[in-house]
Amino acid sequence: MIGKYNEPFNPKEISEIENSIEAKELKDLTEELYKKGLITTSAGHLKKGMVKHVFSPEYLWAYVKTIQGCELKPGMKVLDLGGASTPIVFWCAKKGLDVTTIDQQSKLVENTSKIARIMGWNNLKAIRGDMTDTKLAGKSFDAVFSVAVIHFLPKDVRKKAMREMARVVKPGGKIGIIFDFGKGTGRKGNYDEEYYNSQHDPLKDAREIKEMFFVPEVSLIGNQDLSEKIYRDKSAVRKNHISDALKKMSLKRILALPYLLVNSPYFKYTFYSIFLRKL
Repeated sequence: MIGKYNEPFNPKEISEIENSIEAKELKDLTEELYKKGLITTSAGHLKKGMVKHVFSPEYLWAYVKTIQGCELKPGMKVLDLGGASTPIVFWCAKKGLDVTTIDQQSKLVENTSKIARIMGWNNLKAIRGDMTDTKLAGKSFDAVFSVAVIHFLPKDVRKKAMREMARVVKPGGKIGIIFDFGKGTGRKGNYDEEYYNSQHDPLKDAREIKEMFFVPEVSLIGNQDLSEKIYRDKSAVRKNHISDALKKMSLKRILALPYLLVNSPYFKYTFYSIFLRKL
């Protein structure tokens, strides 16, 4: 596995991530779907031309990390929570995993079902539902994963989501969770459903990670030391701010640009990966 199991995003791993078999398969599949006019997303909304954003360094790291950390293989029965229409769900389907994805957003669920029909993926099921109460049978999945979703859930229901993951995974099965870590940006999520329309609120330290994910039914896989180091590619963040200001050309954005180039809120949080095993 690239890097450690439980760690924040590290730009130093990107070269190895990009050269992995999983990254090539994800990119090739997404490009194949794009050429067919089918849309994938990583941002919770459907929009053509999203291929570049889908494979930003952080998201590519998240997908490859999840595939490797959960040891996703053909024939496994797996559950995705909150990731309908994302590349990793379609990767699972193409690789021959029996995959179910549950999402609150009707448009993402419908898009996933449409792509499954067109591609002939009878092993992919998309359900509109609640990741804190899936209504699925307990101990029925070999692996459960959720990529970049849980930090948009209200704090008082996050633990419910974790308990639900632990409930539905089989003994010995793995749980992989990628989430935002650090200081919040104050922005709202790009979601259609009001349930997810809460402020960006990452987990802030190792204590919060332990309180959130360490439930009695699971144990941490691999390294037990939870680093709080935040690595961000500041040049890439600055480039995005400049591009955004030039596109919008609003006085407010232009006046804010000098501050954002020095002290952007996007410098202060990152992705984090946690992998657990059901006891």
